[in-house]
Amino acid sequence: MAEQSQSNVFTELTAELLERGTCVRFQAAGHSMYPAIKDGEMIKVEPVEPSHIKKGDIVLYRMKKGVIAHRVVHIERRNGGSPFFVIRGDTLETCDGIVEPRQVIGRVISVERNGRDYKLNGIHAKLFHNLRFYASSLKRRLSQIPLARRLYLSLKPKTCPME
Repeated sequence: MAEQSQSNVFTELTAELLERGTCVRFQAAGHSMYPAIKDGEMIKVEPVEPSHIKKGDIVLYRMKKGVIAHRVVHIERRNGGSPFFVIRGDTLETCDGIVEPRQVIGRVISVERNGRDYKLNGIHAKLFHNLRFYASSLKRRLSQIPLARRLYLSLKPKTCPME
């Protein structure tokens, strides 16, 4: 119960600061955005209008259990109205579902790693993400082909037992 109320206080405080135009910085928890965001790293979130969100952005949005930072994989507009976002964590196989604009409270702009800030919304970060995504997709597809799997396993370094 206390954990849930702390989560609610964090969510409400974060949303209030972002609504007032203030950037927030906090420690990320979880592995769903690895390697872009690692468990325990500090992330910086800026206020964002839903109309300014692009495919590939990492957004912070409200859920019943708190807030989640995941990547926008698709944007859909219905009858020229407000956009709806399809969101997914980088390590996850399935999407979170459709996120409405009113749920989005900010956009993750950087992660602090080894004392340095790394931008997550620049062209280099998105290019690197796309490269990793397509490489892992290709690896997954190749692993389903028996001959390719045998070749991969034969080239994989063997581990030696301790002597």
